[in-house]
Amino acid sequence: MTRKKRSERLKPVRKLADKGQQDASRELGHSQQALSEQEARLEQLENYREEYRQMFEGEGDRAIDPRRLRDERAFLSRLDEVIRQQQQVVENNMAEYERQREGWLQARTRVNALDRVSDRYRSHEARESDKQEQREMDDLPNPSRHR
Repeated sequence: MTRKKRSERLKPVRKLADKGQQDASRELGHSQQALSEQEARLEQLENYREEYRQMFEGEGDRAIDPRRLRDERAFLSRLDEVIRQQQQVVENNMAEYERQREGWLQARTRVNALDRVSDRYRSHEARESDKQEQREMDDLPNPSRHR
């Protein structure tokens, strides 16, 4: 029975680690996209609030119906609450992104470590093969030694 070389036995482990890294990379991409979308939504809300505030203040010189003034202040208050909620969503997405990023870094580190071990095994196996070849050459009858 031939025994597999250590570098060959490591290949399935390396393959699993590589798949883990690819999965982690895909999850990181999804997380990054979700974060970008939520940040864009927050920016839109903040821009809308600023535009509305400027429009509301622009009417300050004219007489405003008290009921309309109360409604607009209530609207701005609700808009501020929506912005606070969206800020929380962005913070949650940022935390998830950082968690995914850490997972990806660990997966990449694992793959790199396996590559280094595999390289070391292959180098060792090559040296052993060279030594074996040299021993076989030394064991061959050499007519020049017997003269």
